[in-house]
Amino acid sequence: MAYPTDLSALTNPTAGDDTSTVDHAAQHSTANDAIEALEAKVGVDSSAVTSSLDYKSTNAASVDPGHKHTPTTSLVITGTPDGSKFLRDDDTWAEPPTVVDADETTQGGVEEATTAEVDAGTASGTVAKLFITPAKLAASIFGLQLPTRDEKDALAGTGTPASGNKFVTQDTLDAIQKDSQTAGATISGATTPVACYMLNSDDEWYACDANDQTKLDFQGFAITNGTDGASMDIQFEGIVPGFTSLTKGARYYVSDTGTMTTTMGTYEVYVGIALSTTEILIDKGANASWQYMGSDTQADATNLTSPAGARFAVIKIEVRQSSDDNTNAITAELTLSSHGKTTGVLKKETPGGASEADIGITASWSGTTITMTEITDTTESDYTAYYYR
Repeated sequence: MAYPTDLSALTNPTAGDDTSTVDHAAQHSTANDAIEALEAKVGVDSSAVTSSLDYKSTNAASVDPGHKHTPTTSLVITGTPDGSKFLRDDDTWAEPPTVVDADETTQGGVEEATTAEVDAGTASGTVAKLFITPAKLAASIFGLQLPTRDEKDALAGTGTPASGNKFVTQDTLDAIQKDSQTAGATISGATTPVACYMLNSDDEWYACDANDQTKLDFQGFAITNGTDGASMDIQFEGIVPGFTSLTKGARYYVSDTGTMTTTMGTYEVYVGIALSTTEILIDKGANASWQYMGSDTQADATNLTSPAGARFAVIKIEVRQSSDDNTNAITAELTLSSHGKTTGVLKKETPGGASEADIGITASWSGTTITMTEITDTTESDYTAYYYR
């Protein structure tokens, strides 16, 4: 009996069946046929029947589609088997190739790409797969475009960048722009930054006040809270956040109460320009020069007193020979500097000999005193000095 093309549907008799229900001889015949077909399919030991399973699985002459797959050429085995690491290349079964640079083309092989291959974006091999090590990638042209670990940390705001790169951490930037300083009074800068100056006599920081000539020298903003003798953070440069309701693009000054304002207080304390409704860019450059510090009016050779920190004085002067003499009178301005051009002269010489009058006044600035000295025939003088820093 040939091996069936489908499974047999055999009838199983029950204990009460008789031969009229289930044919006894037919049952035996069908079972015998099935057993013979199975034996033929499996085959005897060392079977020569090419269709038997024994032949296909054990006979060296078995061909496809038997269990053993025979190449068209002689089978070559190389390497030492270890279970599953042999790969087929055409008709040769071999151990995967050793990882080397550049030239492996064995099917299923894996090689390390050379720097030249990474740069070119192609491999010399036509079949083998490439992998790229971090060192090769860093050495390639693409590595020049990738940030280093330090640079990535810098971009994330942590770590210390390498000395040769162009990245700066937020910590580095903060160290340049701000520092911990000692407060000389209670200052609340955590909610809204407070414009401050440092008092040289105690090296402590105080809030600026545009109505006090001793508190005009703005040097930075307190951005944390501080009390007398305790530390607080002062930002010296850059963009300071934390304000409210600023006018973008407007110049800002310290008011007479220490808050930010777009108009000068009693004296001028310029701090910077608003970049947004909440940020001020500190400006200590040209825009911060010649800030008005107040004035002083005196007469008749009485000396003027400048506020501490004043750098320039513009003195408006009127001198006369007598109070009712408008002929021999002059009015003019002198500009002095606390350093450099510290002296000036306003003088009118009348020709005609000793009977004519010479009138005028000299000014000399030293420290906080501007000494005013009337010339020869001057009997009256009035002057007002306007101070700037």
